[in-house]
Amino acid sequence: RKQLQADWVIGMRDDYDDEIGLHIHPSCSFVESAGLDCLESPSTVYDAGDPTGYTVMCSAYSEDEFTTLLAHSDEIFMANGLGKPTSFRAGGWTADLSTIKALARGGYVADTSALNWARMEEWKDQQNGVLYEWNAANWTSIGDTSQPYYPSTDDVLVSGDSVVPVLEVPDNGILVDYVTTNEMIEILDANWDGTPLSTPINYSIGWHPSNFNEVYQDRMDSIMNRLDRHLAAHHNGPVVYETLSNMTRVWTAPL
Repeated sequence: RKQLQADWVIGMRDDYDDEIGLHIHPSCSFVESAGLDCLESPSTVYDAGDPTGYTVMCSAYSEDEFTTLLAHSDEIFMANGLGKPTSFRAGGWTADLSTIKALARGGYVADTSALNWARMEEWKDQQNGVLYEWNAANWTSIGDTSQPYYPSTDDVLVSGDSVVPVLEVPDNGILVDYVTTNEMIEILDANWDGTPLSTPINYSIGWHPSNFNEVYQDRMDSIMNRLDRHLAAHHNGPVVYETLSNMTRVWTAPL
């Protein structure tokens, strides 16, 4: 199964120019294989902690520790022919400023952990409530129209004179698990009114392959069919599909 998965993502990269980025839930098997002690809390699901580590926040690990996890991830990627990853999203979107700084140290150029948290109201008061509450507090200013930026060295939510050289690309459309087709259209319309763009605009929606069912596929088909009607390649509008790391060619780092 491991080889099958590696072959599949390599094929998506080689045949369709997809990017293979890194996504971490800090499971103990992974953390311990990197030579670190696995943390069991804070968990975004269980008040008593999580002995598997899977639901523990990425932000629970220090900058140095997370740098170690990123280096170990690179080793795993390279050993399986996946190449060096340069884009990232934290499991549960639980990246904080120390996580972003670790990404910079690890050779990553883009992150998409910033979350349009208000659109995941399904998680409010679910489990121990921490997933919703933490994201609402950590990504408080991120919403439907939030656009890429380089975080300040002092504040993950804003840019500044001194920045971390990792492009933060807000997950403004979050996941198909939590947004209906109508919500996707609302977010798209909030970002683009149908007229020519004066500046680039990012619109992002994700999905989990492991639970991608017919309901979610219908949602994605509906929104992508709408986007396809405005493809720049067909001279019908501004829509361009692009990889996360290549966003740094549009939103360039300040000198």
